[in-house]
Amino acid sequence: MFSTRLKRRHRKKHINWKEMFAVLYAFASWSERWQDARVIVFSDNTSVVDGINKHTIRGAAINPLQRLFLVAARRNIEVARSLGPH
Repeated sequence: MFSTRLKRRHRKKHINWKEMFAVLYAFASWSERWQDARVIVFSDNTSVVDGINKHTIRGAAINPLQRLFLVAARRNIEVARSLGPH
């Protein structure tokens, strides 16, 4: 687990953006260690899970989603089917 403070300009953004940004932040932080690996993302946000699985999401959350897949491609990381809570 990790935590960080969002910049003030991001605080009023939609929860989907914030949750997707958290996943992107994890990839940006640890992608070097995950290079050439398979990563499964768990989230309780169904929009984020669907966005990762379908490679698309509505609204501003598309920006961190696209960056997530860019980081994954650069490091040869397979983003496996994302899973929600059980």
